[in-house]
Amino acid sequence: MTTTITTNSASTSGIASMPHDDTLDAAANAPEHAGPATTDGAHPLAKFGPNDLHQLVQPYVGLALGRDGDAPLLAFRAPTDSAPGAQGPSGGPTPLHDDQVPGATRTQETPAPKPAVPSAPMDVRQVEVLNRTVQAYNVARSPVDASDLRDAQRHFQAATDALKAGDYKKAEQELRQLGFPLPPPGSRLSQEGSITAILLGVPVHARKGGGWQMDPVKWSAHGNQALNDVNGYTANAIMINRMASAPGGVSNPPTEAQVTGYMRDLGHPSRGKPPTAQDMMQAASEITGGMIMHYSSAGHRDPVYGDNPSPHVFYKDPQGQIHEFPSMADAQKAARAGQPPIDSSRTITTLHARSPDEWRDIQSQGTRAGRYIGDCESKVYLQTRLLSEAGFKSLGSVDVQHGTSGHMFGVFKAPDGTVWVTSNEEFRQVRPSDAKKGVTQADLDDTLKQMTAELY
Repeated sequence: MTTTITTNSASTSGIASMPHDDTLDAAANAPEHAGPATTDGAHPLAKFGPNDLHQLVQPYVGLALGRDGDAPLLAFRAPTDSAPGAQGPSGGPTPLHDDQVPGATRTQETPAPKPAVPSAPMDVRQVEVLNRTVQAYNVARSPVDASDLRDAQRHFQAATDALKAGDYKKAEQELRQLGFPLPPPGSRLSQEGSITAILLGVPVHARKGGGWQMDPVKWSAHGNQALNDVNGYTANAIMINRMASAPGGVSNPPTEAQVTGYMRDLGHPSRGKPPTAQDMMQAASEITGGMIMHYSSAGHRDPVYGDNPSPHVFYKDPQGQIHEFPSMADAQKAARAGQPPIDSSRTITTLHARSPDEWRDIQSQGTRAGRYIGDCESKVYLQTRLLSEAGFKSLGSVDVQHGTSGHMFGVFKAPDGTVWVTSNEEFRQVRPSDAKKGVTQADLDDTLKQMTAELY
């Protein structure tokens, strides 16, 4: 089955949150470049169009026309354990031959595996380094109230001890007392978050007439590394606490089978109604945020992944529309049959992709503060794996260039028919402008523009 990508100059959106892996220009038949950058001074959305396709996934198309079909639009290779059903060995009787009675069998109960138990987070030594900084802070010489500082020191020590012991419920409680997780970038820190930042080394000064003033501080992308690290441990603790109720338990970091099984059970409960789409999106968000730390928050370089082993290909029809196929053989067969016809150039282009397409890719870039280091691409991959298990359908992705940087959004349709957009671990529902018509392409474009403007 093929997917037709219709040219639509109004299909705009994007986020410039990181340097982009520009390895494709599909429409220009130059797979080494991801798409044209916007010109200086131009609006970051002005140049977006179907030429700005991500090299691994197809763009959202056909939503308003109902042409989403049954074929998946994402080109991720199916992981080996993606089939529905329990993963790993299960308990129950195992037939054995009885040597005493010819032809007879007997059974022996094989005990079910013990539930997984989370250990200390990855890079736990880093939280010990942070704790030493906090505990060494000179309370007596600070303009901040000494009782507030000592209170925060006690909470930080308790959080450190809980993380080292694998007690994530206690760790999350203590970290919340310290003002974590942090609010979105550009927001104001809470009083607790400000005091924690001071203990971690952000300068503070006494005000004339009393009180104190902390120096401005940035977090998240290219921000204060200590704050980003504590935020990472917090996200990891929130994820582990969410998954702790899973029948098979959860390790830290969770395995692919654990996270996909959790989302499958969440979306297809054996009893009662499934959660709302909003609740399932929140679960996928917390797992994605708890598993992957964006490289720009980790002081790391932009990840580079290996070549995808099964690249897609495409060709244009005489009207200039792009048609993508899962393999060269499929494209050649369709072109020979004229379904759809190929343009006069007779050119079939391979989409050479260097993006996450299997679980080990998200584990390949190192770790920081309890999480794997990744980017928007690895987060779209993980969101797709999680939401697909919960019964969502991927409608594709939107990848936009802005100067030398770019960002990827994921687009998903929930079992209840609602449409959602993801940006890293964040998500938003696409609201229809006309309830009678439902969500249209224009509604999706508007949502993406709004999310882009908020991040630029």
